[in-house]
Amino acid sequence: LRPLLTEQLGQGALNRVLDVGANRGSFLEWMLELKPDVQVTAVEPDERVVTTYQGRPGVDLRLAKLEHAKVEADAYDFAYCCQTLEHADSASDMIARMHAALKVGGTLFIEVPNIEVISYPLTVEEFFIDKHTVHFSHRLLTAYVQWSGFRLEAGTNPQDDILNVRILATKVGPAMTMPFAQWFAAGDLPAHNRQLITTYGANVARNRARLPEVVAQIERLMARQSVAFWGATTIFDLLVKYGGLDPAGVKLLVDSYVYKYLPLHHGVAVQNPSALRVAQPDVCIVLARFSAPAIAEAARKYGVRNVIAFSDLLESATAVAA
Repeated sequence: LRPLLTEQLGQGALNRVLDVGANRGSFLEWMLELKPDVQVTAVEPDERVVTTYQGRPGVDLRLAKLEHAKVEADAYDFAYCCQTLEHADSASDMIARMHAALKVGGTLFIEVPNIEVISYPLTVEEFFIDKHTVHFSHRLLTAYVQWSGFRLEAGTNPQDDILNVRILATKVGPAMTMPFAQWFAAGDLPAHNRQLITTYGANVARNRARLPEVVAQIERLMARQSVAFWGATTIFDLLVKYGGLDPAGVKLLVDSYVYKYLPLHHGVAVQNPSALRVAQPDVCIVLARFSAPAIAEAARKYGVRNVIAFSDLLESATAVAA
């Protein structure tokens, strides 16, 4: 992602940037390192997460959702919207507001979860959570951005990335006058998505039913070795709720992000992964899916020799059931 943005942002003048859903400021921090003189308008409604950049030179914070923020028209060279559009009261309105804020020739970056991720056969997590108001496929988001007055410049290959949809587009003119529902040829997309959701529901039910066997495997490991868990979010929660994992038996739970904001989860202290270097557990179980290889590599750098991915335990439980 960053090489793609660095290449794009290195072209031409870049004076003003709009960061929609700035959250804890990771993008704007990187942006100001890349181009220290740029002016960033950060739009973020959650006052609890803005403390690191509120009042910082070069940052103009608008403490609101974009739908309710006052943002200048035809003023920005670049707009960044990462994992935010899916939370909008109206995704079409948010795209229209970013279009209005950009100069002609300005660049828009959008990243949203890809609904195709629910095709993953080992999924146990709930995808259709309440805080997501809309769901996108690569085809749908690309079409809507083009209809809204942008020219597509680059994006993820839908065959290569089922986790997220990422696109870069240039503002070239006004939105099309023909209603989107008439302009967009949906074809087999509705039927495809209905089948996708049906398959997803069956996969989740089957995989959650396997979680007690996953926990049984973990308990057998814990009976003879010291075991740490990396990942203090959804999968850990599901192992407790659906698998019957006893949190009292968890001696070390680490997470590279959550430990900063969640001191306890199910009564277990959430620690910085550096705790692995001190504890030196025999085994580290990685409670993640697509980020599991990177986490496993990080765990080994902390001195953990044996790393087991949750997906491997679930596949083993599935084989036992078969």
